[in-house]
Amino acid sequence: MSRVFLIRPSSTVAAEAFVSEHLGLAAVAAALRASGHQVFLHDMTLENGGDPLLFERLGAFDPQLVGVTVTDAPMLEGTLRLRRQALNVDSAVPWVLGGYFPTFHAEEILVREPLIDAIILGEGDLTAYARRDSGDRPVARRARSG
Repeated sequence: MSRVFLIRPSSTVAAEAFVSEHLGLAAVAAALRASGHQVFLHDMTLENGGDPLLFERLGAFDPQLVGVTVTDAPMLEGTLRLRRQALNVDSAVPWVLGGYFPTFHAEEILVREPLIDAIILGEGDLTAYARRDSGDRPVARRARSG
């Protein structure tokens, strides 16, 4: 099984009245663990330490896949900034986005952003279970030549 590092980036939306754990990402982590994967969930909204702590943990965990939940356009831009920085840690690790923003903007993101490898469409926890069982849940992928 693989090592999957899940990230909830910091939110730049000032209107948040309170901050709590991301239950959708926790459900994805649980589904992946139930499928036998090792999972590390890093919530940058709840954790102190910013980018240095993220990259310290990312390097120590040595993931085979990085998944990021994205809820809005500013969070996507922050995610892309993190992805560019992560190239210094390991450029070969695929980055996959999930959440409602990438679900509704999958084609645009994949055309515009070559550093994003795939986007999970719809419910990520259901996709994790279905891919284990049959692989028939929707995943948007970059068209590769060759």
